[in-house]
Amino acid sequence: MESRKERRMEGKRMDGRKEGYYPRYLELAEDIKAADPDAVVAGKVGRSSSFEITLNNQLLFSKLKTHGFPDNTEIIANIKNYSGEGNVEPVTNVEAGSWCIIL
Repeated sequence: MESRKERRMEGKRMDGRKEGYYPRYLELAEDIKAADPDAVVAGKVGRSSSFEITLNNQLLFSKLKTHGFPDNTEIIANIKNYSGEGNVEPVTNVEAGSWCIIL
């Protein structure tokens, strides 16, 4: 079984440049589908430096606000805890070592 780092490496082009956040999206989508096989997961390209997750059209996580990537475990927990009604509880914790601040 390949590691998360190896899966992220698949998202690099032959010249070594990254393919954006697609590998991170794939990783999160796999984790969500493993936790809930009936979940519908879709991704789209957003604005530069963004990595946003919505649940029922409500913002669940924003890299633009947190300056890092989400903790997938917390994302999945919040998805499981959401009843389908009312407000989504936003995730504000980021993955260890994923801080991204551009000056």
